[in-house]
Amino acid sequence: MTAIGLSILAAFGFGSASVFARSALQGITLLPAIWLSLVVSFLLSGALALAFAFEDLDKLSLAAFGWVIALALIQNFGGRSQNYMAINIIGASRASLFFATQAPFSALLALVFLGESVTVPVVLGTVAVVAGLLAASGDSLLEGWRTERKFLLGYLLALSAGAAYGSTNIVFKKAAEQLDSPLVITALSLLVGLALLFPFTARSVGHAPRSMAANRDSLRFVVLAGLAAGVGVNALYFALQRADVVIVGPIVAANPLITVLLAHLFISRLEQVTLRLAAGTVLAVGGVILVALSDQL
Repeated sequence: MTAIGLSILAAFGFGSASVFARSALQGITLLPAIWLSLVVSFLLSGALALAFAFEDLDKLSLAAFGWVIALALIQNFGGRSQNYMAINIIGASRASLFFATQAPFSALLALVFLGESVTVPVVLGTVAVVAGLLAASGDSLLEGWRTERKFLLGYLLALSAGAAYGSTNIVFKKAAEQLDSPLVITALSLLVGLALLFPFTARSVGHAPRSMAANRDSLRFVVLAGLAAGVGVNALYFALQRADVVIVGPIVAANPLITVLLAHLFISRLEQVTLRLAAGTVLAVGGVILVALSDQL
């Protein structure tokens, strides 16, 4: 049950990070916002690693570092970067619903590359989570498509981010086979991500200082987004250390429920709670419960 609790914590972290990111992007340009959120996530993860897993650095091998680099590429270029780009185009709620596709992606990859077994309750729960989250989108997808075609790019970026997030679960498992230290793996992957993204960020940072000075609230939201994402990724990797991907993935994929709720509460000009949204939420939560209880069925 520890893995289930950590998975739920990860869902809360990722779900709230999307809302904070949406607010931050109102006043800070895209690439600086992504990079600064990574800085905050790294500072949190690095402090935890130094405090609780410093001795694990001695166990770092070349093979483990290779998997860390792969994790950094998928997690930061494929995951967080496309996440922020999608949020910037179509909003937090719409984008987050597509992030839920990480559940079937991670389950399929775990079956193929890790040899994990998939039970009937896990399959039904995963299908229910994805179906519920897609149903919860209501008519927003069609509305966005009709009003502005650039929304299609946002949907594709969100779908790609979901695939990347699903893939990180598998890559972390491979990294953990070489270095059984989620804190060190998380901190190093974020550090590598910072280094890889810095050249791209530096090109667009010319207007960032003036923008940040004029939008202190946006800067605070970037910090909150980085902290929430940092909590989410650390909780996710600890959960994956304790349970299979096919168990953890669908639960974490329920994070759009948190995003939709917080978006309605705090940025209501963008979101409305409809009957379709409520029905989709109930279906997705039912899927999460089914997956969580699958080992007892």
